[in-house]
Amino acid sequence: MEYVSGKAKKVVLYIGGESTFREKSVISGSCIELAKREKAAIYGLEHRFFGESMPFDELTSQNLAYLTIDQALYDLAAFIDFIKSLPTSAEDISFVVVGGSYPGSLSSWFRLKFPHLTVASWSSSAPLHIKNDFTEYDSYVADQLKLLSPKCLNNTRKIFEKAHQRIASGNPQEIADLKHELSVLDTQDDVSTLYVMTDVLAAAVQYNSRYNLLSSYCYNQENSDDGNYTAFIEMYNNLLKTMGSTPLDFDLLEQTNTSSKSPIANGRSWSWMTCNEVGWFQTNSNRLRSSFLNLSYFNRVCKTLFNLDELADEAEVNRRYGGQNPRQTRVFFLNGAVDPWSTLSVHVPDESIERFSIVIPDESHCADLYPLSDADRTPLKNAKQAVINQISKWWNEPICNGTCKNGVCLAGRCVCNKGYGGDICDIQIVDKYYLDVAIICGVSIPVVSVVIIILCSWIFVYRRRKINETPLLSSAQ
Repeated sequence: MEYVSGKAKKVVLYIGGESTFREKSVISGSCIELAKREKAAIYGLEHRFFGESMPFDELTSQNLAYLTIDQALYDLAAFIDFIKSLPTSAEDISFVVVGGSYPGSLSSWFRLKFPHLTVASWSSSAPLHIKNDFTEYDSYVADQLKLLSPKCLNNTRKIFEKAHQRIASGNPQEIADLKHELSVLDTQDDVSTLYVMTDVLAAAVQYNSRYNLLSSYCYNQENSDDGNYTAFIEMYNNLLKTMGSTPLDFDLLEQTNTSSKSPIANGRSWSWMTCNEVGWFQTNSNRLRSSFLNLSYFNRVCKTLFNLDELADEAEVNRRYGGQNPRQTRVFFLNGAVDPWSTLSVHVPDESIERFSIVIPDESHCADLYPLSDADRTPLKNAKQAVINQISKWWNEPICNGTCKNGVCLAGRCVCNKGYGGDICDIQIVDKYYLDVAIICGVSIPVVSVVIIILCSWIFVYRRRKINETPLLSSAQ
């Protein structure tokens, strides 16, 4: 509430995702600048089944059934209602939702599901298209290595091919040696060893603008014709150290502990979401990672962890949320050009629904959410200012939240319920059906009345007169 004078009239709601929610995500990000400008309060909401927001002690499949996109969206709606009820909130309080990566998807989808509860959405690096066989991720990683150096890509491919051959050989010593070189436990799955190896490299690419490990790695690959394995191991270990992770953290098949207090609880919850609803399995594209990392491997992961026989129904989830062309209003999408997840996001703006989209050159995952800095490259600096300026503009336009008597507020205008009209939906309009009935009755009743009068006149007046005028004949005649 640092930027608020009196009761809060505006709120930036920062959405938590597939990890423990950290306060620094809110207090040090670029959305702070939006809050300062608008004198807005900032709240953050941790996602259910992550961090300390565990509704059950055990993360069994039965309990994880309550971990869905819809449940997360309704949690946000309930949280907004809670904030509105606080004595520190003004009666006409309004909200903007902000999120990056999967929370960026939630931010966008929240505008689709609850447009009347927010003014706008800031959606950073948001994957929106649901698919299980996400080969594009692997292909995108290959593209980024190639941009740095074609030889870097070729040598990295050779390193992965050799690792694949060692696993495929079935030679216990070869496999044990590979695991030892990668600090993978002997008990870990053989194919998962290849997944760990590949996923660490993918993280180095996805967050390259943050960790900056790829330039030196690719430089070292330039001096080798057969793949500089030592340089790969050096980059691999540096990434793990920088992230504070171990190879075990990257192994999906090791997420068998169902305790909500276990170190892998967040990972298990996220694996449930990928198996049950969003997919996004980073499969082989024939450009980089091992062919063993296919949908069969991920089917085995989902069966082992949750006893699920089928993966997510991607067509149904895309139908529900709109895929890469959702039609909600007032969402600002931002993506880094050096981000494999950007292939599933929105890149095309649309004036008709006030949709904005920027792809930021040379930037990686969620780069726009990091604090404003003098070290930001010009395109990133411009993108941050653009989203802050646009949301500020939306926030200060006349809005109808809370004023629509019989309707909802969309894009600053009241959309009225059936049977109502006017600027604030306060004028009752006669339904067309009843109007048609009234017109028919208004025309038909007088006509029928006239016909009845004419008929009665003929029967009781004209016909009787005719009878009276008929001459009587005597019986004698």
